[in-house]
Amino acid sequence: MKRFLLALPAVLLVAGCSHYFIDSDVRLQIENDSETSIARLTVDADGGGESVWIADTLAPGARSKVKTGDWVGTFDLGLSVLDSATGTWEKVKFTSVSLDGGSVFVRISEKDGKWFFDVK
Repeated sequence: MKRFLLALPAVLLVAGCSHYFIDSDVRLQIENDSETSIARLTVDADGGGESVWIADTLAPGARSKVKTGDWVGTFDLGLSVLDSATGTWEKVKFTSVSLDGGSVFVRISEKDGKWFFDVK
């Protein structure tokens, strides 16, 4: 029995289950693939509160720095987008975004007034 308990960590690592022990954080980088500036990617709470994950303002074509957060699971995310006609910031919501841990690269784009959060 002792040998089994001593070998268990090695077996789990070889079996590919290591992410359950190692990747409890998400390392996120976003790219603005739209034609307008974006800012403040937030994790939104049900009660209306929010936690800022990436505070950067990104011009079209720009990428954020990689930011680490303890956001493994499914969340509603918010993003501020610049309305070029009025010069004001508007909030866009991405509902039920699932993040499994590890490194995540996301392209944020817009087409015909609809915003997309594409995990690559």
